[in-house]
Amino acid sequence: MRPRYLNSDPIENFFGQMRAYNFRNTNPDCHAFKSTFKSLLITRFIKFHSDSYNCEEDSGKQLLKLKSLFNTEQTDSESLHTSVSLADSELVCSPESSELSTWVETESIQSSARQERLHTHSRAFTAGWVIRKILQKIKCLHCEENLTSRESSYDKNTVNNWISFREFKSIKQKKLTYPSENAVIFFGNIMEEANKYLESQPERRSVIKNIKNHIKSKYLFDFINCELHKDAVSECFLGLTLRLAVFNWCNIINKILKGTDVFRLANKTLPQMQAKALNKFKSKLKNKKK
Repeated sequence: MRPRYLNSDPIENFFGQMRAYNFRNTNPDCHAFKSTFKSLLITRFIKFHSDSYNCEEDSGKQLLKLKSLFNTEQTDSESLHTSVSLADSELVCSPESSELSTWVETESIQSSARQERLHTHSRAFTAGWVIRKILQKIKCLHCEENLTSRESSYDKNTVNNWISFREFKSIKQKKLTYPSENAVIFFGNIMEEANKYLESQPERRSVIKNIKNHIKSKYLFDFINCELHKDAVSECFLGLTLRLAVFNWCNIINKILKGTDVFRLANKTLPQMQAKALNKFKSKLKNKKK
């Protein structure tokens, strides 16, 4: 491989983002550089291209998977054996093989599982921000035990391992909040209920109030055992999460209307309101061409 044949724009953008990390990072030390490099690299694996990047979108796939960045125990011989096994499996599951349909089905299941795992970890990261805001207002050890997780392991099955990957090792005190599993599940339920309501009746008044009343009638905050602060914590949890949900939903619709959401513009299966926004954007393009 000759590096001079590679496109230098993505590399320039990557190091430009490092200099702009946390608004200004022009002279980082070794620890800060390593932590920033790791954080941005993980972000690039999750989101391969963005409209803010000053380079052409590359439709190619990554040479490595995100999991390979953290699998430090694997030796070179194991890597070689794995690559050979993968090559053999690709030959067996080639389009000429009689097992093509089974292979396609397996790939579809694995893809949906990866997508679900991505949603779970991203929800855990956002739920940690919500819980951090709550604990800044309500300083209670009992509530903190219910809302946060004390696990510090890097087990791949935990919902918080992506948060630990984004933690800066150069900082002695942890800055990110690790939510409990029950808090992440409840956060996901609130987001799903909010999106369902917004897709069906976004034009109604007092949207957040209506969603909040619906969630209170359907779900119980059983994972909060503190009788003193249970009502205050549940109200704050609902308020912050619904604000995020409504803002995110409106932001997606606005991006589709402006034509800046490249992923959803190319997606054929969209929710009802997103599909309406996409049709409106397409009609705008037709009118401009006329």
